[in-house]
Amino acid sequence: MHAKGMKIIQDVVFNHTSNFGEEGLNELGGSVGALKAMGALNIGLTEDELQPLVSSWRESNPAIINLWWDVDKAVKDCIKQRSKTATHDIKFEYKSGFLFIHLLSGRKLAYVKPAIGENRFGGESVTYEGVGATKKWERLESSGPKFVENIVQAVARDILCFSMSNLRLKQLIFT
Repeated sequence: MHAKGMKIIQDVVFNHTSNFGEEGLNELGGSVGALKAMGALNIGLTEDELQPLVSSWRESNPAIINLWWDVDKAVKDCIKQRSKTATHDIKFEYKSGFLFIHLLSGRKLAYVKPAIGENRFGGESVTYEGVGATKKWERLESSGPKFVENIVQAVARDILCFSMSNLRLKQLIFT
């Protein structure tokens, strides 16, 4: 492809980490489990190649790793102080038993009854009430990387919605 002047963009989801925060990355294999779930072993990669691949990606992308843990800290501070916090122009608010993450579009992500819990490694974790794998309400655990993933997905939806609205508007104007 390069010989033909084409570029390759490989998109792999490395922000699927663990439920146990930064201290749990090595113990749980980091996103090795996510790579396996996405079929990494079926495309010729070996088990021994997965963790070095994840580690290499993380070393090459320190700004993303820093964003994960800055968001983790801002969320925890927001819940502990029951106040507003911010990082990287992302605003967090605790109000009436909800954690709100304010998006640039004006929409908010909401997490029900957020609390600070303890993960299996003895570190702090964020928990909230939501629908779990059993399709029933239960206490769920999250972390900075998962919050960042939710924020990125929500922003992508906002951009898509904006684009679709503008496309529809242009179709109406020019037809």
